[in-house]
Amino acid sequence: MSLYSEKDIEEMGFKELRLAVAEMRAELTKFKKLLEMINEDMESSAIGKTLSVENGKLKTQIKVLAGEISTKVSDEDMESVITQLAGEISTKVSDEDMESAIEQMAGKITSQVIKDIDVSDAIKTELVPSNNGNFDTSAIYKYVEITEDSEGNKQETVKYYYYNDVTEKWEGVTESTLTSFFEQTADGIKLKSIFEQTEDGFKLKGDVKVDGSCILTGSLTFDSSDKPLEVQYSADGVNDWHDTFNPSSDMFMQIKIGAEWSKSMKVVGSDGSGANLPPYIQDTYIDSARIVSPEIYSNEFSVIPLTESFAGFKLYGDFEGERKAFLAIYYDEETAPVVHFATAAGAHARWDFGNTIVSKKITMESGSSLEMTSGSTLNISEGTTVNGLKVTFG
Repeated sequence: MSLYSEKDIEEMGFKELRLAVAEMRAELTKFKKLLEMINEDMESSAIGKTLSVENGKLKTQIKVLAGEISTKVSDEDMESVITQLAGEISTKVSDEDMESAIEQMAGKITSQVIKDIDVSDAIKTELVPSNNGNFDTSAIYKYVEITEDSEGNKQETVKYYYYNDVTEKWEGVTESTLTSFFEQTADGIKLKSIFEQTEDGFKLKGDVKVDGSCILTGSLTFDSSDKPLEVQYSADGVNDWHDTFNPSSDMFMQIKIGAEWSKSMKVVGSDGSGANLPPYIQDTYIDSARIVSPEIYSNEFSVIPLTESFAGFKLYGDFEGERKAFLAIYYDEETAPVVHFATAAGAHARWDFGNTIVSKKITMESGSSLEMTSGSTLNISEGTTVNGLKVTFG
């Protein structure tokens, strides 16, 4: 519709003014007809009105009621719906196999995604679908699982496998599976994941994949009936599986992640006393405090102190039923290295060397004596000084 300003109208002649009026009248007639068409398409009732527009497979519908406004746009296989009530707003988008919905209320927000598994279209397979195989992730596969009990009786279980986009692996379910994640339908199985937010926190049903870091400041609690990891123990790996480990008899373990138990695993080694070990291993005992061995051979035997203040070496022996320190070699921060022979019954030192060289001096304490047996020789070289010498010949 053309718009004319007051100045435009003042400058128009009579002929131009008539043409402008005619043009505006024609456009007003078109607008009137458009309103009549809209009024014809809108269904009226005592409680509201509905406007529908169609073009081939496309259809748009607006519905206005006293307490509700809803819009719906649909194609051949897809549909989206928005519904607004006084206390709730919901949106839903769906196609042949999938549906997602969001509901918002004053105290709660809920979102869910639903996937239908149509088992009538399942592809029969002789292999369990896996990421390593050539399987179509958009298809459903039917696999017949055959199990055999201890008596040889065979049982068939039909499983339908679908690809889980979150866990990125194939999941197998049965037609009789009824849990919070699955619902039985006329055509097959309906999978659900639900996210609910309230003033108290969040509730989630379904698998969760975290691509980044997960920082936990509180506690993580699992329901006793749905543990992520279970462990059982057994003495022989076949019978009497139990939850509490018995260190005196249990040697095998099995774990369960999800619904399947692992194969039996040996976690405790058998008694090794019967092993054919070399004698030097059988006769030697070593722990954190001592070494027990009949003999120790070494080109160099080193005693290295744990601290800088003291180090020593002691040699013990039994004397009259008691353990005595016969030889001690030690030093500390205040004295030079000392060689000490001592026992409760007195000590004896014997040198079977051809020569004994003393670089400094020999000190004999009061009351001590130097005894030389028959045939012994004491050579005192020239220039040697001997003080207070007393010699007794027997």
